[in-house]
Amino acid sequence: MKKILCLSFLILILANCNSKKLSPESDVKTWFAPCSSFSKDKDGYILGGCCYDVTIPSLVLNKNEPFHKKGMIRSRDNKGNYTETEVEVNGHLSPDGKNLYVSFVYNNNVVDHEFSIEESTMVCDCACF
Repeated sequence: MKKILCLSFLILILANCNSKKLSPESDVKTWFAPCSSFSKDKDGYILGGCCYDVTIPSLVLNKNEPFHKKGMIRSRDNKGNYTETEVEVNGHLSPDGKNLYVSFVYNNNVVDHEFSIEESTMVCDCACF
């Protein structure tokens, strides 16, 4: 009887196991770069920089696929004033999901970011101008 009970318990456990293996990168919610990060937020992502953040709604990241989305940049100056401007955000996630490349044009300047899953330990002095 004990053997039947143990066997039944083992079958129950194995039936409830999820055999699908997930790679560690599939759970990545945040990538880092010196003085900035790229994080999951609701249905999109937020790129947080030193004197700005860019909200990119409805973005789905797929490994090794480029993306092109409209985003909203909210920038601040050294007086605490904020401005919001629409920007075109381009980028792609590496095949292994560990690196993320993002760029956009703001005030006629190309802003490039290269993010990784390694947290940055850099201390930033954000003198917004």
